[in-house]
Amino acid sequence: MEGTVGTKCISQIGQRADEYSIHWMSMSFTRPLGKKEGEIKVENRDFLSARVGTIASVAGISGSSFSVCQSARVVCSQVNNGDSLLREGISKVWKLKGKIEDSYSSEASSISTAASKIESAANEISPKLDNLAKYVSQIQVANSVVSQTDGKADKSAVVEFVNSNISLATEQVKSVDSSYKVMSEAQLDLIKVAESLFKRGFDGVAVQNPKEGGKLKVSIGLSPDSNYWILAVNGESSSYNAALVYSCSEVLTGGIDETVWILSRTPELDDETMMSFINKASSLGIDLDCDAPFVKAVRTSNCPA
Repeated sequence: MEGTVGTKCISQIGQRADEYSIHWMSMSFTRPLGKKEGEIKVENRDFLSARVGTIASVAGISGSSFSVCQSARVVCSQVNNGDSLLREGISKVWKLKGKIEDSYSSEASSISTAASKIESAANEISPKLDNLAKYVSQIQVANSVVSQTDGKADKSAVVEFVNSNISLATEQVKSVDSSYKVMSEAQLDLIKVAESLFKRGFDGVAVQNPKEGGKLKVSIGLSPDSNYWILAVNGESSSYNAALVYSCSEVLTGGIDETVWILSRTPELDDETMMSFINKASSLGIDLDCDAPFVKAVRTSNCPA
């Protein structure tokens, strides 16, 4: 009684001190009657051997492929995840530029330049990512082919093809990263413009609802009137000198735009009152962290106290 089974495996066999090979083997075994249990006769045949040069190439290709794929993942996570928010942000920036160009021409010009850079970089990144995906796909397919090559493949077209695609993919990653860098620098320019406008300040008007004293109609700078609610005051309602006001509205993407102000009758407001307002807002579920930090600043007013 005997049986034959075909299988494949990989092993490394040292043939000489300067030569190692990777083998794809087709194995068969027989178990003749009378042999001890577990004792198998093994025969190797149909070897495909790759010499040390090819082994080194395969190892280098695998490492480079991994590096390219990792870089591609990083770039994609930086750009694609926030793409819709990026487009919405660009749209808002252009609207802001239109609102302030009559009164703040210099800042409006800086905003226009930065927005153009961001928009251009965002448009460049998409086709670059498509090309990068193509190169990575070709690398993965060709790498699996070269891993099963024979001893004559050390300088074969397959190895050169894979190395060429790795080079192209690496350059594509650098190109995408370069566009992303331009976008990031332009975003910093926008922040600087915002800081400049922020320091200048804007005149604002708050009108109390005569029927519902806890509601305000507030307009600051060039922004349209918005509905605000008084969430808390410090002291008695008839003699308070600071108030926490809040507004929220839905945006086109389905999110909620929240705004919180602390209005004070005097330029100075003690830290205890400030923190009590901030804690009150947080207790109501108003986000004041990370994406919407609360910024302490002083706004002057010509209105009587």
